[in-house]
Order: sequence, then structure tokens, then C-alpha cells
Amino acid sequence: MAIYTDLHEEFKVITAKENVASDIVFEMDLVRNIVVNIDYVLALVAKYQKERHKNKKIPVDIFRAINSNLELRPKKELIEMFIKQLDDTEDTYEAWIKFRDEQKAKELAQIVARENLKMPETKDLIYTAIQNGHFNITDAEIAEILPPISRFGGGIDKRLAKKRYIYELLNHFFMKYHD
Repeated sequence: MAIYTDLHEEFKVITAKENVASDIVFEMDLVRNIVVNIDYVLALVAKYQKERHKNKKIPVDIFRAINSNLELRPKKELIEMFIKQLDDTEDTYEAWIKFRDEQKAKELAQIVARENLKMPETKDLIYTAIQNGHFNITDAEIAEILPPISRFGGGIDKRLAKKRYIYELLNHFFMKYHD
């Protein structure tokens, strides 16, 4: 029986279906080995910059990579802005860090002013979350950065709604700026 099995394996014809299946397995292994993160995207941007923006396939690859990663999607607009303003003489990674930090400070200042939040407390809260790499801001911490609201005339409901809104706003900010 063993001789038959050996001969069968040696002479059997591999079908197209088996080839497709093995190709899919190979490609899935390949995809698992390519980590799509901000460093990967910045490498594509550097390549695009090096080629003096002539290779029109690279921007497509950049945005395909961004769309394929849930953590990069909130950064899409930020990356688009970065690519548009990038100077061909700049180091891509250094320029990204500078650009990201400037945009982060500018956007946080806008949020604080628009929502009338306490600036030092809000900045400490969100920058600590970004540094730690996870957004676990509590209800009490949100309450500390909010301006006072009257408890009369539906003030408690307004405050709860405002806390939820600020939480979502800061969570979106966190997703956009943490790496």
C-alpha cells in the first residue's frame, strides 16, 4: 500500500484548483509579513518624494495602505496634508514628526477654544493618553476639563451630553495623533 501511495503522489496531476489554493495560502502568508503602519506609509511617501512625485502609482499604494489599516484611517486627512506640503529636500521622517506635532498642537488649541475647555488640563490629559498609547480617559477626568454648567433648567442632561461629546471628540483626536 505504501508503494502505491508513493507512486500516486509522484505521478498525480496537480489541478488548477490546487494551484490556486496554494497561491492563496502563499499570498496570505506574505500579507501577514508586511506590517502596514505609519512607518510603512512614510516609507512609501519617501519613495514618492525621492522620485520627485513622478510615479503616480505610489499615491494609490499609500492610500490603499491607509484604507487597509483601521488605525491609519483616522490619519488619512493628516497624511494627505503632509504629502501636499512636503518639500523634496526634507527628510520624510523628521518632516512628519514636525508636521504632526504642529498640527496636533494647533488642532488641540482649536478644540479647547471652541469647546471652552481648560487648556493645561486638557493638554495633559490627551498628551498622556497619546504617550501611553491607549485612550482610557474617565468620566471624572472629562468633568475636570469642562467649564461649569448650571444645574438648573436641564443643566445635568446638558452636562452629560457635553461629556459624551467631548469624550468622542478627544477619542477621535487620540486616534488621529497616536502612533
